[in-house]
Amino acid sequence: MSFKNGILVVLTVLVAVSAGPLSGTAAAQEGGQSMEIEATITEDGGIDAVDMNWTLDEQTYQFMLSAAEDDGYDSVAEWFAEDSLEQNSPYEEYSVAEDREVENGYVLDMRFTEVNASAIDVLNITADDESVSLEWSGVEDPADDDQINQMTYVFDMPYEITDSNAYSVDGTVATWHLHEEAPETLSVDSEASADDENESNDESDDGLPGFGPAVAVVGLLAATMLAVRNQD
Repeated sequence: MSFKNGILVVLTVLVAVSAGPLSGTAAAQEGGQSMEIEATITEDGGIDAVDMNWTLDEQTYQFMLSAAEDDGYDSVAEWFAEDSLEQNSPYEEYSVAEDREVENGYVLDMRFTEVNASAIDVLNITADDESVSLEWSGVEDPADDDQINQMTYVFDMPYEITDSNAYSVDGTVATWHLHEEAPETLSVDSEASADDENESNDESDDGLPGFGPAVAVVGLLAATMLAVRNQD
């Protein structure tokens, strides 16, 4: 992990943060850090949102808070999120950026709501009418990182997961605990079921083609009145 001009830079949507040396006490942290990142994948192969929860020990948090305050921010999470938007990263907008105190440290809660998936070279998402598949290559083992000692990736797919090398799978959600097992590539396939297709058809079949329910009812009443009038 590294700081660029004193600010941690996000280089990829799921956590590949730029790497390099830290200065001062932050480099000597003993408690370690953990990060969990969840990406919600859409039916068309995009990314709806990315939720990031970054846990820092007290020493590292205070170091980062000091730097954030020097830049005019009261929150490390807001400082981090704002810088992510300014840097060459896939993140384009966020809705949540909060610091939360926990036992022995702090958690930075961030939610990025505009994410450019095509800007992530290591991410490949393929989608058609009935399936969405994802591959994330070049995964780094937390054992090789001197900052993050626990890393969790979560992909929430649009359909039921049919195949994956995830640490665990629950319905549409695939989870990797890289500190437990770190494959070089994360992969997951999901496919629409008959129920998914029926639900999609139900949502689109609200009345006459091109009309909402209320307009459809008005149209049917008008047609009935016209038919009665013609009979007269």
